[in-house]
Amino acid sequence: MITYIVSAEFESAHVMKEWCAWLKREHIKDVCKAGADSGQCLTSVDTNNVLCAQAHYTFSDHEAFENYLQHGAPKLRKEGLKLFPLSLGINYQRFVMQANDEKNS
Repeated sequence: MITYIVSAEFESAHVMKEWCAWLKREHIKDVCKAGADSGQCLTSVDTNNVLCAQAHYTFSDHEAFENYLQHGAPKLRKEGLKLFPLSLGINYQRFVMQANDEKNS
């Protein structure tokens, strides 16, 4: 199983709330249609006043994730950046994680 994480830090709580609402309303469904098995939005609860939210997506295997990257991700990323550009004070990072007990594909 592959976990794909899109992490975003925000300057504005309002923008973070809107980003999470958009994820829940449509983007997570679109990523699942493009190959993910599931997705969820998580928000930070730390006390350092860092406004952070993450989208976590699971893919059955490396092949499914690579297929998503080639065929689904370019369009979905373009749509996301159109709605939530960096100019809104958002800093994005992406991570790909795999459980330690799984063999590399």
